[in-house]
Amino acid sequence: NHMGKKIKIFFIFSVLSFCGFSQSEPKPILNKEYTTKSGLKYTFIKFGDGLKVEEGDKVITNYIGRFENDSVFDNSYKTGVPFSFKVTKNQAAEGYLEAVRLMHKGDKVNIVVPPALGYGVTGSGAIPPNATLKFELEITDLKKAPKPYAVGKKDSIRLESGVKYVIIQQGKGTKI
Repeated sequence: NHMGKKIKIFFIFSVLSFCGFSQSEPKPILNKEYTTKSGLKYTFIKFGDGLKVEEGDKVITNYIGRFENDSVFDNSYKTGVPFSFKVTKNQAAEGYLEAVRLMHKGDKVNIVVPPALGYGVTGSGAIPPNATLKFELEITDLKKAPKPYAVGKKDSIRLESGVKYVIIQQGKGTKI
């Protein structure tokens, strides 16, 4: 029957969407290098099985930072100090943030960060001006940002004081 086919197609699409596959964002191929519009190069070297990183999430990352000549400038695995930050603008170098936004918990990538997405013409500490940086980057933990409650089409109630509220679920007890 026609309705049964529609339900099956919807179910298959829903399962694929739930698993993180979509037409707008195909899953990358392991060990294949990609380049974003901004110029960041990235290669997934391990896929994790955790949730996808979204804006506002808190991530804990381990990394090895290298210059173009492969000399190491920082290594959180050796120092035992992972880089923990909220995924928002200015919390990490733009290229590092861009890579993290492509990842899921447990993923590991190699990235090449051009100067414009790193520390630019000024550099920073041990990083000289106009340095292209390479990172092996892994998301070891992810804490999802809280989502605001979706009130949908519920009407807000305004008190004389100016406070507005929405009744999410009407109680069943005695009104006081």
